[in-house]
Amino acid sequence: MATPANPPLSQRERRFVHVFILTLAICYSPFKALAMLAPFILIAGLIFYVQASPINHLLKYIMALLTFAGISAFYALITPAFDVFNALLFLVTASSFLVLLYDLRTIATPALLQRLVVVVVVVVWIEALLGMAQGLAGFARARTFDVGVGDIVRGTIDPFVLAPPAASNAMFAILLSTLLIFLVGFSPARLSLPRLVALGIGLTAWVMASVLHTLIFFATAALLSVLLLAPLAIPKRWSRGRSSGCLILAGILLLTTGLTVTLLPANVRSAREFLRLTFVFRPDAPSEKTRATYNTLVRLPEHVPWQPLIGLGPGQYSSRASLIRSGQYLQGGRLPLPDHAHPLAERYILSEWRAFIDSARTGSTFFPFYSWLTVYGEFGLIGLTTVILLILLALGCFRQARSTEFPRLHLAMTILLLYVALLGFQDNYWELTQAILPAMLTLRIGYSYLARCQRGLEYPARTQRPERSVVGQGGLAQTGKP
Repeated sequence: MATPANPPLSQRERRFVHVFILTLAICYSPFKALAMLAPFILIAGLIFYVQASPINHLLKYIMALLTFAGISAFYALITPAFDVFNALLFLVTASSFLVLLYDLRTIATPALLQRLVVVVVVVVWIEALLGMAQGLAGFARARTFDVGVGDIVRGTIDPFVLAPPAASNAMFAILLSTLLIFLVGFSPARLSLPRLVALGIGLTAWVMASVLHTLIFFATAALLSVLLLAPLAIPKRWSRGRSSGCLILAGILLLTTGLTVTLLPANVRSAREFLRLTFVFRPDAPSEKTRATYNTLVRLPEHVPWQPLIGLGPGQYSSRASLIRSGQYLQGGRLPLPDHAHPLAERYILSEWRAFIDSARTGSTFFPFYSWLTVYGEFGLIGLTTVILLILLALGCFRQARSTEFPRLHLAMTILLLYVALLGFQDNYWELTQAILPAMLTLRIGYSYLARCQRGLEYPARTQRPERSVVGQGGLAQTGKP
């Protein structure tokens, strides 16, 4: 029997939970080809199964696809050697961004979000325990958790650690960290014991995966978020929600730092050298990433003068779509298409990729491609400006909106947004749908909910007394910004 603290879900909300579970199951599965299509499966589920404003959203996505077709046609007319199949493949690899077009304000209720947290806690328990078991198996063989031992920490993405790494442990780290941020953001002020334990074992498994750049980017995003939000919090009374948020964040950072230094001392020591080599900016730099960046900024415009403004077009340069189509990127599989590479991608990106392979280096620190480079190389300054403006728009909402029901939500969403932005400096993670789709869905849910809070239309908080709520439009509780 439902209680006021745990009201029943509507049919649409129950269906959304089903789609959410399916999305996580696909992203945590070992079927990478299916995971590449996960955004389309998610969007189809939202439109035809959940049916939250289905006609409006169907028309919106049709317009989005027609717009992409028009943009691709424009590039095909002006860009030498433009390949249509590369553009279509880019639409697939970058499809996680399409989730951001779906408006969830009418369905993202506290009851639904609390149910999603229950799902997340269960998934974190399963994935973290399996990941820790894999890490302990690696420790039993190598007597350390350091260096490359964490590559076998992959959870259900590869439960028996039989396949080549193929970014599996990096995807595991990004997925797990996203769920931990979800758990903290969509939980009430006081975390229950199962959620605290899930947080603890999740952090441990994340560190054991030894994907050091995700830990560094998360810590950087957390500190930047505190700096961004602090000016708004100082003039106001120190509330229980703010104090719990800061204490939990401080605890996460301390625990993560302690585990990282203890379990991964060699990786921590090597990070400084990686950074030093990365920031040697010259054409003969020791880092393939730096050389690719230098050539893109300095030499690429010599071939295509308009590239700095509008780029070469989707899928034509350093995107994951371009790399896959080249036939030099995927491990253990090929597309049913002839290999193709844009001549400028071959000259400035793929040549550096082969140099990286020949160097026998491991990890993505020196990869000659990453998402921010892709945005500039394929869409120019117009693309870069568009992405930055969207980030600033979301940050503005997260800075101003406050939720009574979820007092840490604005902080969690700010951290997640900056975390995803920073991941774009490491690899083409924005096109790795298996890893980034849950983060995009989380940002869409959080933005939808906080947008209501920003307008003073948060859904009724079940912990509030009736006399403190004022019924507003559509029977919603209208609350002022704290």
